[in-house]
Amino acid sequence: MEKVKVKVKIRGIYATALTALLLEKGIAEIISPSPVIRERFGLEAAEGEEEVRILTRRDGQGIFVEGERDKVEIIASVLREEFPQAIFRFPKEAARSLEELKGARLSWEEFISLKLGRTSFEMEMPLNVKREMDEIRRKITFTVSDHHYLKCVNSMEVDRLEEEFAQKPEEAGMLASSLKEKLVYSSFTADRMVPISHVKISGEKIELHGKVLSFSLEDKMLKLKRAFKGGGVYDGLEVPKEEGDYGYVELREGEWFCRRSYYAVDGTLKGFVYNINTPIEFYPGRVRYIDLEVDVVRWPDGRVEIIDQEKLEEKVKSKAIKREFFDFILELAEDLKRKASSSLLTR
Repeated sequence: MEKVKVKVKIRGIYATALTALLLEKGIAEIISPSPVIRERFGLEAAEGEEEVRILTRRDGQGIFVEGERDKVEIIASVLREEFPQAIFRFPKEAARSLEELKGARLSWEEFISLKLGRTSFEMEMPLNVKREMDEIRRKITFTVSDHHYLKCVNSMEVDRLEEEFAQKPEEAGMLASSLKEKLVYSSFTADRMVPISHVKISGEKIELHGKVLSFSLEDKMLKLKRAFKGGGVYDGLEVPKEEGDYGYVELREGEWFCRRSYYAVDGTLKGFVYNINTPIEFYPGRVRYIDLEVDVVRWPDGRVEIIDQEKLEEKVKSKAIKREFFDFILELAEDLKRKASSSLLTR
């Protein structure tokens, strides 16, 4: 039986990789491809009405997919299978018939989408998924290391770099590293206040701030100092937050966790929290990651616990993450717990 082909219009920095993937899977007809995409894939103009649109988010951190419900579900299935460590945000499950609508609390937009048989979802791409996209794109055209990540930093510079060094790729790798050093690493100067975008799986963003104590170019480690006001408790540790408390956050580019340490005003240690997150990304003057709910906490008396597994389980039920990603995260937490318990974790 011939596969159903979805008429898809794709725009943005992931267009080449997504076009390559959907064509390889044999499930898509690319509608209104850009001149660059037509040339790279030998496609016709194929004007017409798309059934699904795939657009890059304004911040470059993922894509937005919208269109006819059954066709969107086909695209979602392919992307979830291909990128098991991506984050997916689907609208809350809406009633599919007028009978089911009785008593349902739907927004006006959800009601209209239901009546029109349309739906949407968002796919967030942490650093590891961006690198998977790089590998797909590299099969089609010259692609510098960390292409999609760097496009989020300075899209025009990446285009210039790839155009200039397409014929001498051995130099382009070195220049991509130089670009990161110039645009990103150089911004982490001593005493600068740096925001940390602590993004929840739901998409909620919490802004944390810390002052730069040090940045090591050699191992891409950033250490920030934070100050706290009194009131409440520290999440996970459940110890009082008191006036004059301070702490440190240690973040290494590409690492799946960051360590937070908390101290009383007299220097007494209150505890450590190993926040498990998607690989840490550095941007000019800021840091970004997606919090993966689960933490490993260590108290001064040596007790170590993994907390909040149930919050992550809820994300599997809502299809925000795949079960295999859940298992990967818990394995990571167990490994961190073992190391923290035996003092093998040096930071």
